Amino acid sequence: MSLRRIAQRIESVHGEPLPCRVETLAVALKRTGFSRKRARYSLKKSATSRTSLMKAITLSKLQKAARDGQCRLIY
Repeated sequence: MSLRRIAQRIESVHGEPLPCRVETLAVALKRTGFSRKRARYSLKKSATSRTSLMKAITLSKLQKAARDGQCRLIY
């Protein structure tokens, strides 16, 4: 969560504006042990493997149905 969003949440909970600047909030959070961490955008490996497994199973079922004449596959 960004400092601005933290400040907005504090203001919404208490119903009044933040009594300090956002930079002061950063110093206070650092003193209490919180650290700033950059969000990394990456896919989870387990979700990718599950998805690819599901797609492979679906494709094999569709290919079998196409061989049996139940459907027609167009690539």
